[in-house]
Amino acid sequence: MKNSYYPTSAPSLLKQFNNFFTGNKSLLKLTSLLVLMSVHFAGFSADYNGTWTSVTPSNNCIGSLSNYTLIAVSPKSTAQLAAVSVGDTVRITFPAGFDLTTISGGSVDGTPIASSIVKGATTLSFETPVAIAKNATFTIILYDVTNHSAVGDYQLSMAIDNNTGTGIGNQNLYAAGASSEFTLISSPPAPTSEAASMISCTFFYANWNTATVANNYILDVATDSIFTNILAGYDSLVVGNDTTYKVTGLNPATTYYYRVSASNACGISGYSDFQAATTLSAPEPIIAASGPLTFCNGDSVILDAGNWEDYLWSTADTTRKITVFTSGSYFVTITDTNKCIATAPIVEIDVVTPKAEFGSDTIVCGGCVVLDAGNPGASYLWSTGEEYKTIKVCVSDTFWVYITDIDGCKGTDTIVVTIHPVPMVDLGPDISAPAGETVILDAGNFGSTFLWNTSDTTQTISVTTSGTYYVLVINDYDCYDVDSIKVEFTTGINEFANKMQNLRVSPNPANGNVNVGFTIQKASDVQLKIYNYTGAVVYAETLANQAGEINKNIDLSAMTPGIYFLQLAQGNQSQTVKIIRTK
Repeated sequence: MKNSYYPTSAPSLLKQFNNFFTGNKSLLKLTSLLVLMSVHFAGFSADYNGTWTSVTPSNNCIGSLSNYTLIAVSPKSTAQLAAVSVGDTVRITFPAGFDLTTISGGSVDGTPIASSIVKGATTLSFETPVAIAKNATFTIILYDVTNHSAVGDYQLSMAIDNNTGTGIGNQNLYAAGASSEFTLISSPPAPTSEAASMISCTFFYANWNTATVANNYILDVATDSIFTNILAGYDSLVVGNDTTYKVTGLNPATTYYYRVSASNACGISGYSDFQAATTLSAPEPIIAASGPLTFCNGDSVILDAGNWEDYLWSTADTTRKITVFTSGSYFVTITDTNKCIATAPIVEIDVVTPKAEFGSDTIVCGGCVVLDAGNPGASYLWSTGEEYKTIKVCVSDTFWVYITDIDGCKGTDTIVVTIHPVPMVDLGPDISAPAGETVILDAGNFGSTFLWNTSDTTQTISVTTSGTYYVLVINDYDCYDVDSIKVEFTTGINEFANKMQNLRVSPNPANGNVNVGFTIQKASDVQLKIYNYTGAVVYAETLANQAGEINKNIDLSAMTPGIYFLQLAQGNQSQTVKIIRTK
């Protein structure tokens, strides 16, 4: 070994202490203090001073095993002392109460210490495995240092011996009274709980006294004093280093219990004594109205939430009272002086505006429309000057009505009625013509859409055979009409000696029963059929052995409103009449 002392590189000590800390993850995190220590040659100038930077134990708990990281700065060089060389001896002095026999190794600037580490009661030494440049930062890490000392502040010192024998004698570079400081601590004692404060309906503040060396507190809240029914979210809740915590989400008028423990890097204390806190009963706000909750449009009512500290209405108002003009559901959430929050029952407001409820504007094909203003018992004034509940209008126009109901509430409604023209289809009377001739049938209504039962779609058709012909005519407004005609071609012989006569339907139009009357000169069977405008049979009946004046009742109530054709047939003779089924 060399005879003189040089300061050792600090970075390797830091790495070794960090390695030890990493290898002891079960130990709680420890604090470290930044300190400075002067290092110099005895008998030489202050230019040779070296400086401690820090001691970083991986665990500073009483009785624990830690890696210690020491970061230092090597001395400035002179001709006599240029740098620390490989093999120079590093000596570190620990305070009493540390067990150095457990040290398992170390490193300097990341290079493992290859030589044996000589361990004394408070001092250890080893040969540095790396050279350390002048005025350079270096790190020493020592593995597995056990401390048994009491809680308090401690110091380390260090020297390097180069033992060169170059005329400077057996001089040592050492720590001359300056050193690196660190603190050993224990796990904290149990804190003392204090009574809850600021108790409300749904929260309170749990309080406790400070426990020495604690850096966290752990809170339990339960509904029983033996803490078997702990609240969700409050089972060992870490609440930081404050000594008060707001416990929320509670039920009104309920007793809760809380206790606290303390923790730091060295462990967790036992529980404090428990405290009981009973939340306040919830307020019960009621909305009072200045008048009826049902009133006419244009009137209003004042809603009063009562005397509380804060208000928030469903309308977003924040005042005690609000004035309401419109229908709706109204409620208020209040906060009392204890910061308890409650919502009053909903109040329903009904603002009455009489309305005829005409619905959508009306478009019809021909005829008239009955307008009903509703609101039985009210008084009415129509734009036509009439004062009845219903009126009948037969022209296109905009109609309005003023309504005053039995409570004096007033309202109005408007409707646009459009009555489109219906095409007038008249094929004329039935035709009898000699066989071999051609009969032209004309539906009129130029420019409309036509559909004959012959499938023709023209305004006129030519017929050469006997039969009943009918046509559907639809105008540009989608309004339609239907007509029919019977055409018979004769050979000159009286084919109609026994034909039916005087076919009639009454009433027509109808929405229920109709009476069909006709005369038959000679007894025979008669077929009675009703067709819709597409030619489909919707009613059929055979009247057997009929003669003379015949009357037959038919119920149309099951048929859809519209135009139908009633056909009476006897042998090869038939007659057809149009029937209108009304609503």
